[in-house]
Amino acid sequence: MSLNNLCTYYCRVSSDKDEQANSIKTQTDGLIAYAKEKKLIIAESGIFCRRNQEDEPRHGYIDEGFSGAKSKKYRRAYQQMISDAKRGMFKTILTKSVSRFGRNVKDMLTTIDELEKYGVGVWFEDIKAYSLNGPDKIRIQLFATLAEEESRSKSDSVQWAKKEAAKKGVWAGREPYGYNIYKMGSNSELDKYMKGRLVVNPVESEIVIEIFELYLRGWGVNKIAKYLEVVKKIPSKRGGTWTGSHIHGILMNSIYTGHTTLHRTRRSNINLGLIEKIPEDKQIKVDDESLRIISDETFKLVQIEKDSRPKVKNMKKGVDSRFSTAHLFSNLLKCGNCGGSLRKKVQKTSKQTHHYYYCRNHELYGQEVCKYRNLQREEELLNWVREEFRDRIKSPSSDDFYFEKLLENKYHSVDFVSISESHKQRLIELEVEKETNFRILSKGIISDEEYEMRNNTIIAEKQKLTSELTRFESINKEIEELHFQYKSYLQELKNLDLDNLDNITLRKFVDKVTVATYEDGELDRFIDWKLLGDNQLAILENNEGFKKEVEEEERLAETMTWEEAHSQEYIANYK
Repeated sequence: MSLNNLCTYYCRVSSDKDEQANSIKTQTDGLIAYAKEKKLIIAESGIFCRRNQEDEPRHGYIDEGFSGAKSKKYRRAYQQMISDAKRGMFKTILTKSVSRFGRNVKDMLTTIDELEKYGVGVWFEDIKAYSLNGPDKIRIQLFATLAEEESRSKSDSVQWAKKEAAKKGVWAGREPYGYNIYKMGSNSELDKYMKGRLVVNPVESEIVIEIFELYLRGWGVNKIAKYLEVVKKIPSKRGGTWTGSHIHGILMNSIYTGHTTLHRTRRSNINLGLIEKIPEDKQIKVDDESLRIISDETFKLVQIEKDSRPKVKNMKKGVDSRFSTAHLFSNLLKCGNCGGSLRKKVQKTSKQTHHYYYCRNHELYGQEVCKYRNLQREEELLNWVREEFRDRIKSPSSDDFYFEKLLENKYHSVDFVSISESHKQRLIELEVEKETNFRILSKGIISDEEYEMRNNTIIAEKQKLTSELTRFESINKEIEELHFQYKSYLQELKNLDLDNLDNITLRKFVDKVTVATYEDGELDRFIDWKLLGDNQLAILENNEGFKKEVEEEERLAETMTWEEAHSQEYIANYK
């Protein structure tokens, strides 16, 4: 069998470590020597694709830091080689082994068949096989299958080793921002215990704390990223540019509380790229107080803050983006006469600058749409809002009332704890019934048919109770979480800096501020407050018990005599 004398070679290593560089040299030296021995001419085309994206042109095609099990689309040099082959830049590809060319049988055989259409063959040095030689194709397929199976087996071994290491606290993968992998020192006993574990980076941990604090102060992830990159000029973990995605990843990572979950997924088939989720009871929970940078409460507050930040659909881009926070009362002021929004206007004079808000519909369309301008001066409006906040802070019992109604709306005032205990007791009784059922069957008191009927009834009831228990436990966790959120909400309201209000803070507590003018010309303002993201009035409107109470009071009022009504009013005023 003779090879076409215009050739190239393909080499691959799985990582960019120093020892792998020696492997590249060994592969290239061997293939070049083979080409000279067979008097083949190596084409001038080629590229060396490095993992760090710093590619360089050269004779031959080399992929550094890419697994052969991954789809061919990830290997840039490999892709370029196939493209150049189709353009007739060479007719033979030399490679050290089947496993170097690839460990994915489907991809490899598809590529070989595709190359054959262009008259290009692949020479596998290890098994002395040429893809354009018919009898060799069976051997190539056989060794490709073995290489794929070896890759799968190696992947399983690596994943098992990582799982076992994770159980011991060893960190697999790159360390998160705020941490380093422990550096071995002179203390052999400590080194043995700490090898591969995370340790807090004292400098980066301060930045992590600042990121959490800025987010809770209302900053967005992109603003924080820009602040770190432009203002503080702090390098990211890998030396790249800070992005909103980096900040989001930090804010969502529970490792900063000393708690994290490892072994959540595994590769079920490395060659096909299949990943399966590990059942929660088999995941590895890591709790290490030495890794704590952020308190549990701060971390929870950030998650609550993330979920509470309003979104609006960006129709042009088709993605969610935040509401405008351009000015203090953005998206908060409404006209009580037409329902439209109040627009801001800035008026500058030689002495000072005035900030106004007025009805947008009145300004644009005149009195036909809205009769009143409802003009508001920002400073005056802000002082009124501050007073409203002070009044609310003084009466926490009002918030307790709305929170109680909110819980009733969500969970219909059901005592899930008592029901759960009752279900657990009934499950114990059913176990006893099941054993009793079996005993009376063994004594011949009941027939097999009756036993099966009773047993099926017990199993069905157990399944129903177990399912409900699971749901109740989930609901109990939700209720606990709501109580925690409410406690944090009240604390934040109590500690509010009324002299430094901003739009983000206002929107946590205010659904809207309505400004209206009555027929007699009197202007009025009122606030629709928020409680944990819900409009307080809407909470009452959705509460069946409260609606019934109101209906009953209205019914009584209609039947009350003039003397009774005034007597009630007198008593109320006296109290």
